[in-house]
Amino acid sequence: MINGLRELDDYLNEVSYEPRVGYQPSKFSLKFINFIKMVGVGESDSSPEVHLVMLDGLAGTKENIANLCHRGLGKTVLFGEYLNLYLGVFGDIDGFGRVNGMLYVSDAMDNGVKNFRSNVETKYNQSPFLQYWIPEANFTENFIEYRRKDGSQFGTRMYGAQSGIRGTKIYGDRPQLVVMDDLIKSDEDAASPAVMGKIRNSIYKGIIPALDPKRRKIILNGTPFNKSDIMCEAVESGSYHVNVWPVCETWPCKEEDFRSSWPDRFTYEAVKKTSDLIKGAFDQEMMLRLTSDEERLVTDDEIVTYNRRDWLASRPAYTVYTTTDFATDEKKVNDHNVVSHWAVDFEGNFRWIGGVCKRQLMDKTVDQIFDGADKYKDKLMGVGCEVTGQQGGFISWIVKEMTNRSTFFNLLSHGNGMKPGIRVISSKLQRMNEVVPLFKAGKIMIPDDMPNHPWIIEFWNEIKLATKKGLKSKHDDVLDTVSMLYLITPILPAQQFDIPVDSEMDNLSEGQYALGNYLA
Repeated sequence: MINGLRELDDYLNEVSYEPRVGYQPSKFSLKFINFIKMVGVGESDSSPEVHLVMLDGLAGTKENIANLCHRGLGKTVLFGEYLNLYLGVFGDIDGFGRVNGMLYVSDAMDNGVKNFRSNVETKYNQSPFLQYWIPEANFTENFIEYRRKDGSQFGTRMYGAQSGIRGTKIYGDRPQLVVMDDLIKSDEDAASPAVMGKIRNSIYKGIIPALDPKRRKIILNGTPFNKSDIMCEAVESGSYHVNVWPVCETWPCKEEDFRSSWPDRFTYEAVKKTSDLIKGAFDQEMMLRLTSDEERLVTDDEIVTYNRRDWLASRPAYTVYTTTDFATDEKKVNDHNVVSHWAVDFEGNFRWIGGVCKRQLMDKTVDQIFDGADKYKDKLMGVGCEVTGQQGGFISWIVKEMTNRSTFFNLLSHGNGMKPGIRVISSKLQRMNEVVPLFKAGKIMIPDDMPNHPWIIEFWNEIKLATKKGLKSKHDDVLDTVSMLYLITPILPAQQFDIPVDSEMDNLSEGQYALGNYLA
């Protein structure tokens, strides 16, 4: 959030595809979806709930609507082609009123506009339902005209985004509606100040002034290219009602945590295949995330990875520190409880060797802290638990459990008057900035042989969206345990090898290793 205005990532961090208990679509959205079925032109997939929600937002008095959608969600078909035909039959939008004229604007006349016109014409020619209610339809290069059974008319003028648009009228009146759909053709256009200048001129000097000044509705649809493109500009202006629709809540994720925008079409396997196929473009095209390497606090090539199995098998000398982050109240019910175990070698490198990242009750997390203490015994030098806010009450619980379980370990102290517990006063971003030098010096190491471990999945989700402007991931729980490392002055082990009595690898089966379940 900048100057009180929300950014794209603020909206993305709130996305939830949890089933909406008691959700009742509006009469308008149900009527619209039923209309699509009546047109009957080969729409094979069932309508997802997000389409109903999108249509709910279209009805009513909202003047400016921005829909940021992942590729394949059907925004053009829904808000372009079928909306045009719907208005051709019915002529109004619930809660808004009569629409006699519409503008449709896309990237170029020979691309987006041409495809739109062709698809609308095809649907009309193949639908007896449409031909009954709209006996006359004319399709020209830049104008679609319908004459209904009752003799009334509806018209749509079409433009490329860089076209000059001035003084447009339809049947003597200014149009009441504009749909601006995928205004930018490519990454190259999005990065071109000249092209973006032409598009902005079309919108602000041509399209918007051409509408009815007293009663108008502006719909802006697209997939964002970069932080400075027209979609993000609209979102961050504060002038639009914003809807964001990534393909799923978070990626990568385990299948049991996967929640899709369109479950029938974008299954877990389908999304995984797309992610593997388009790789670096996936975050932008499917997740709507636009963080660049220039914005990131830590880039991928600054994160040292290692083979955990091989390293432990070499019998190195190490000490262990544990850092934690607890979900504490109803507001954080969807956050994770995180426990991170770090092995420190004689050079002061922190290797993540295991831990927990899970939505669970606190008693289970306390059990897992003590499991780690039992496993590492005399290697464990300290456990860091934040006491800021509501997390403070857990220290006394842990101390009491030490006596009950006859398992004792050191609780780290910082900013807490020598009492157990980490008390921080800086922001999460400031704390993360403190640990960035450790990453850049290669002092924090992450296993590359445990890709399915929930902690590893969440770490990569969060670190990729840790930027100079803020932590933009949906959660920051794992990074909270990472940033705690800057407060630790570790006790270093002896330089040479230390062969533990209970080997770290003795009880680790190949199956456990492959699934990344060790210490989970």
